[in-house]
Amino acid sequence: TDELHAEFSGFNQAVRVAAGEETTLTLSGGAFTNVIGDFTWLSEVKIGDQMLMPTIVNQGEMTVTIPALQAGIYDL
Repeated sequence: TDELHAEFSGFNQAVRVAAGEETTLTLSGGAFTNVIGDFTWLSEVKIGDQMLMPTIVNQGEMTVTIPALQAGIYDL
C-alpha cells in the first residue's frame, strides 16, 4: 500500500500506527506501577530519545499519546 506507518519494536508483537498523525496507544501488561512504602514509581514510554509520560497508568495498563512521527521503525 501507499500508506506510511511507524512501527514499534520491543514488544511481543509489532505495533503499527499511521505516520504523520498523533496516536493514542494503550499498552497492556504488568507491573507498570511499583509501590514501596509511600513511594509509587510509574512507567514512562521512550521512543528513540523522546520520553513520553502516560496519560493513564495502573498496574496492568497504560495509555500514552504518540506524537506524529515520520514513517520508520522505532524502539518503544
